[in-house]
Amino acid sequence: MAFGSNILHGQVCFGTERVYVHSSVAEKFKMILVEAFKHFPSAGDTVSEASFKKAKVTLYDAVACGAGTVPNLW
Repeated sequence: MAFGSNILHGQVCFGTERVYVHSSVAEKFKMILVEAFKHFPSAGDTVSEASFKKAKVTLYDAVACGAGTVPNLW
């Protein structure tokens, strides 16, 4: 559950939004979940310089192929 909700910063179609837990095990579940999240590195920036450059190149390539215009974002 912890892994599935963190993979790719949640930017996947099966991101975990809700988890239903029976009240009889809720406290234990919460403790286990908190412990599981401690093993994930900090998310940091979800967009890196490399991903920005790749997106920019892709956008300009699309325009060169007739996709229209790119808004002035940078």
